[in-house]
Amino acid sequence: MRGKAIRVADLLPRILRLQNPRLQSPRLQSPRQSPLRLRALHSRTPRPRYLRQAAQIRLRRAAPSLAINRVRAVIQRVNRANVTSSGEIVGSIGLGLAVLLAVGRDDVPEDGRYIVDKTLNLRIFSDDAGRFARSLLDVNGELLLVSQFTLYGDTRKGRRPSFVKAAPPEVARESFADVVERFRAAGLKVETGRFQAMMDVELVNTGPVTIIIDSADRSSPGY
Repeated sequence: MRGKAIRVADLLPRILRLQNPRLQSPRLQSPRQSPLRLRALHSRTPRPRYLRQAAQIRLRRAAPSLAINRVRAVIQRVNRANVTSSGEIVGSIGLGLAVLLAVGRDDVPEDGRYIVDKTLNLRIFSDDAGRFARSLLDVNGELLLVSQFTLYGDTRKGRRPSFVKAAPPEVARESFADVVERFRAAGLKVETGRFQAMMDVELVNTGPVTIIIDSADRSSPGY
């Protein structure tokens, strides 16, 4: 009795399965994947950076009430600066930083530490090549701190700014004093204005260089 003829083409799939153990798995032989497996594979695939950033922007725009009001600072690099109250100079510095500081209603102690660390180590002073390479500590600069709750002015409605996002005066006074002490602990000369007083601030912004720091950023996804 003659045996049935076997073609090489019929043996080829078996040979390939024997040579590659992965092909022996029934899960991988099927060209179709279950919905659960497809979702698992998709979840492990990172989204491009621009898509993540766009999603974060949409979230902020859709839920502005989720914004956190912590501590906000406007930092200016100066050759000199002084603050006057009731005709008296109450604070004056040479080369360094003039910092306008506002305490928000959601302020916590970690916010003060964040602002102090960022300000002291911010590299916005030029080196010999004219590049931003030196910090306030590197140049042994001086600090003028002025409390300014108007940094939390909200102008979205009407023509008169709303300051409900700023901390109450009794809370802001304590937080501002804490920030001042933290700056002084760094060993630099620190001058201040008068809390809750009308003041005139005079400065020479060299550059000009102005940086805005918000401690709420430390809670953002990109921090």
